[in-house]
Amino acid sequence: SLNITSHQVVVIGGGVAGLTAVKICQDHGIDAHAFERESSLGGVWNHTYKNVRLQQHKDDFKLSGTEWPEGVKDFPDAKAVEAYVHKFVREHNLGAKVTNGVSVDSCAYDKLMGKWAIKLSDGREARAEHLVVATGALGKPKKSEAAEKFKEFTGEVVHSSEYYDAAKYHGKDVLVVG
Repeated sequence: SLNITSHQVVVIGGGVAGLTAVKICQDHGIDAHAFERESSLGGVWNHTYKNVRLQQHKDDFKLSGTEWPEGVKDFPDAKAVEAYVHKFVREHNLGAKVTNGVSVDSCAYDKLMGKWAIKLSDGREARAEHLVVATGALGKPKKSEAAEKFKEFTGEVVHSSEYYDAAKYHGKDVLVVG
């Protein structure tokens, strides 16, 4: 069927780990394709708070086969990391190996076929001999039972994943849980 694509490897996620998995497969002649639910590649580096910086030296954060551009600070800010990830994608032609704006609705191993059957949010399906799950730890916020305690609270409740900068909290009383 035209609605089914087949690859040796399907990667779920187009962040740093997913892109690296596709690149390494490509280096070894393995047909890999990634599906990223967001419209852009780079994962968490597309959604950071204002003053975030890489928490390790840039020399300890190198993407396979891509050098940091000249003049980038030792501990780059989010925009520099985002630009570096996009440089990695360009230099290794990874954009052609990722479908953006499509999420994986389900995947199950079909023993009879000997492949993963992957259902995509756009109605298509993919088949793969191997599946790499690279969805990251910083995706959808996980709210604990503690969040339930604030149902009656009339103030603003914000998950850390929704935080951008401190400007709107100046002069206010703030409680941080966790």
